[in-house]
Amino acid sequence: MNDYISKSQGQCPMCKSHDINYDTFVYEGDYGYYPYDCNDCGNKGKEYYSIVYDITSTRINEQEANKILKRQHDK
Repeated sequence: MNDYISKSQGQCPMCKSHDINYDTFVYEGDYGYYPYDCNDCGNKGKEYYSIVYDITSTRINEQEANKILKRQHDK
């Protein structure tokens, strides 16, 4: 069996249906994929994504937030 590669995010590459069930994201280094099953034609495959850093988030209280804002303002 051969792999068929396509650019069809959110759509079955075989029947073009959007009725797809996704499984849990699988990480593999700098990329990962969602295994999927098409509910219309039964096709099974993987939808791949690159993993690129975007932002860092943390929770802080109001006092800490005010300190950060003051430091930014004083620059």
